[in-house]
Amino acid sequence: MANSGRFMKLQKLGGYVAIIGVCVYIIDVAFVSLRLGRFGDLTDPLKTLAACTAAPADFYLNNLLWIIINILWLVLIYTLHERMRITTPHLTRMALIAASAGTVVAITQASISTKVIGMIVQTKDVSAIRRRMPCMLAWILCIIIHMGGSAC
Repeated sequence: MANSGRFMKLQKLGGYVAIIGVCVYIIDVAFVSLRLGRFGDLTDPLKTLAACTAAPADFYLNNLLWIIINILWLVLIYTLHERMRITTPHLTRMALIAASAGTVVAITQASISTKVIGMIVQTKDVSAIRRRMPCMLAWILCIIIHMGGSAC
């Protein structure tokens, strides 16, 4: 009987995490939309440099929200694992491993992006944006999406 109370608490936690995760995701999408409306298309390195130097806090907040979203995703997968581990132990364990790896890579990507934005603001150098940054972050984002899809 003690275990059923634990499972009910985990179910509630999973529900709260799902609701909070959706809210944080909507806030992040709205925030990015406002930033794109203010600075325009950020695929041009000069526009990205201007946006980074004008409002670096916007990029830092975006990275923080990205980390929060991924941690909430991991907690949600953990609650599902605890709920379903008796009927499908291997499947939920694989989902938990994939979500954990995806969260670690997402935190790494946000940390790298935050550090690079700081260097760009200090040096006002476009070369980091021009060649290496989009390619590196695109590959890392690909890995995160793949891990998220594996967790589903």
